Amino acid sequence: MDVFQLFITLVERFGLIVAACFVLMQLTAFRNILLKRTNTYEKFLIMLIFGIFGIIGTNAGIPVFGAIANLRGMIAVTAGLLGGRLVGTGAGVISGGYRILLGGFTSVPCGLATILEGIGAGLISHYIRKDTLNWRLAFIITFIGEGIQMLLVLAISKPFSDALHVTQIITLPMVVLNAMGAALFVQIIYIFLKEEERAGAVQAQKALSIARRTVSHLRKGLNFKSAGETVNLIKEVTDVAAVAITDRHTMLAFTGPGEGHHLSGREIITPAVADVIRTGTYQVINDRKNIGCTVPDCPLESAIIVPLKKKGTVVGTLILYRGRGSRVTLIDEELAVGLAHLFSTQIELEEIEQQARLLDRAEIRALQAQINPHFLFNALNTIVSFCRTDSEKARELLIHLGNFHRSSLKRGESGLISLEEELDNVRAYLMIEKARFGDRIQVSYRLNHGEGKWHLPQFTLQPLVENAVKHGLAMSDRNGLITIETAEIDGDLQIMIEDNGAGIPDAERANILSDRGESQTGAGIALSNINQRLQLLYGPEYGRMRIESKEGSGTKIYLRIPGNPIINNS
Repeated sequence: MDVFQLFITLVERFGLIVAACFVLMQLTAFRNILLKRTNTYEKFLIMLIFGIFGIIGTNAGIPVFGAIANLRGMIAVTAGLLGGRLVGTGAGVISGGYRILLGGFTSVPCGLATILEGIGAGLISHYIRKDTLNWRLAFIITFIGEGIQMLLVLAISKPFSDALHVTQIITLPMVVLNAMGAALFVQIIYIFLKEEERAGAVQAQKALSIARRTVSHLRKGLNFKSAGETVNLIKEVTDVAAVAITDRHTMLAFTGPGEGHHLSGREIITPAVADVIRTGTYQVINDRKNIGCTVPDCPLESAIIVPLKKKGTVVGTLILYRGRGSRVTLIDEELAVGLAHLFSTQIELEEIEQQARLLDRAEIRALQAQINPHFLFNALNTIVSFCRTDSEKARELLIHLGNFHRSSLKRGESGLISLEEELDNVRAYLMIEKARFGDRIQVSYRLNHGEGKWHLPQFTLQPLVENAVKHGLAMSDRNGLITIETAEIDGDLQIMIEDNGAGIPDAERANILSDRGESQTGAGIALSNINQRLQLLYGPEYGRMRIESKEGSGTKIYLRIPGNPIINNS
């Protein structure tokens, strides 16, 4: 066989390379390598696949006087350029080692050259930017690598006359076709990457469009209504089968096939969703079993679950589903992750606005407390009555009244004061109320906390105690007892304020901590305000104020303060 015949025969088998390229393109692991998203397992998988294709490239070669004219070199170079040092080295060793095992007087230099091509291409890929990888670079590297292989054959293979004769026949076809093959392979991949960029740009545009249209909904918070409006918008703009949004415990909204049994308001039962909430890392599910649906004919077969976060804490999830015969793609991943990031930002912006509103309300209430005419007039009348009968008592009450109003003027940069300062404010208030009501009010302090360690928002406890006096004891026929208890539990501070007054009716207690703080007595406004302030400062786990009350028997209010709070003061 002369050079021309060899060249034509190898060209006929060149279609193998194009077919191999398109087969590899269908593998998620291979696409991940191209997009620099691969993990170690996927790198080993691609290394093995390239190695196998290198073996095929050897077996598809043409025997020439004890040597094999083949298309192996382009595989090793492409593996190194695309997969890096690990993939290039592994593919080179597998395909080069196979060539050595086949035997023949050129086996060692040819196998060694393939290993060096894989290692060299992998090293080069480590030091170049992805946008500089093109068909010209692949052609040059492979051209040089195959030229080195011919030099190794001349240097190592014996007898030299046979080596020279073989290289005269195979050099031109192997050098040119392997270089062209690597260039073609890289160019096809370059086209793929450009298509991915275009698709990514389209998805980014969709994500921004969705985010823009959902601003007015998510800025109201993550709830059933805002989640329902959001999933409908996502379903309208994208081609996914179904969309869902959850909070940490409940399915808030679902739209798409299967909505007859994926019902809003149900508790989360999918283990994958629970894992995402626990770890804060998104998951792709490409088998129906792990979706967690118990309905046998559910049309959903794959999904991506992405966490929604607020100040670094997972507050819910966004789920995009694909139906039967379809799998979640990399484009779906990009869309879901992008939407989750934008939604999380919107939720945080809503919180900042809400915190500003609550701060305004709190400052207004604090100002009202400073100049509340009823409290001030009642206190002054009480003090006047003591001026003639007990001047020392009147003097003491004036000091308490001054301390109470002075504390209302203080406000640190963080809005926090020490627990001791807040308790002093409570004591000053109660001393004045005790003077007014006499023996009708008794106070018990059971304080078990480390001094100087705990801080909380100003006017957290005093309004709760004021509620106990005004809406509890003052509305009861019997003498009242207010108990203030603190205790350290699992590194947190638990505070309990108890009264034996009129209690809160069941119908009011259900809504008393809502945004509106509805209560016929007016007690709910203060409780709702304090509960939301604690949630915004410390997170949902600490903002859950607990109320135990029975009409006619009194009320207990529990709240928790973290030992080392991370406060967002923005």
